[in-house]
Amino acid sequence: ISYYPRLSPDGTVMAITAFSGSATDVWIRDIARNTFTRLTVEGNNSRPEWSADGRYVLFISSRGSKVGIWRRLADASAPAELVYQPEVEPFEAIMSPDSKWLIFRTAPGGKYPRDILAVPLTGERVVKELVTGPLSENLMRLSPDGKWLAYQSNEGNRTEVYVRPFPGNGARITVSDNGGTEAGWARNGRALFY
Repeated sequence: ISYYPRLSPDGTVMAITAFSGSATDVWIRDIARNTFTRLTVEGNNSRPEWSADGRYVLFISSRGSKVGIWRRLADASAPAELVYQPEVEPFEAIMSPDSKWLIFRTAPGGKYPRDILAVPLTGERVVKELVTGPLSENLMRLSPDGKWLAYQSNEGNRTEVYVRPFPGNGARITVSDNGGTEAGWARNGRALFY
């Protein structure tokens, strides 16, 4: 069983989460050749996301009693490395196009239930609250220039798509008006599909 497919920036390969037996791993599928390469080899791993340059695959990994955000070169030529171990359990994560920020959504429960947070990857790693609230915010996507964060939230009577400035503060803008999910940016950053 496979889920969470994510196409690489150049469109030639796809990262997927595959579940078999008691293991959950991230695999890379070469689309033209229809071949698969296992990217993760320890722990339970899911929700792959690509770096903007297509060199790395970011993923959530549960190893022992800790859940962290890891990355590995997409060609598996070096071991996986821990990017960030947040105090709250991460459920999905993306990296800004300039690789300076890690944006992650938390799991249900805890201090930040289903909220979107960010942490700088250089200097002091102080967590910044981006979108928090009593309901669920998820499936975040940064614009190609890294200046706008799109996400979905069910804070109203239905799930809608919103955008807000990133990383600075600013008012959110409602994009959808009759329900919307799974936002994705056009490569030029001038359109948002949902």
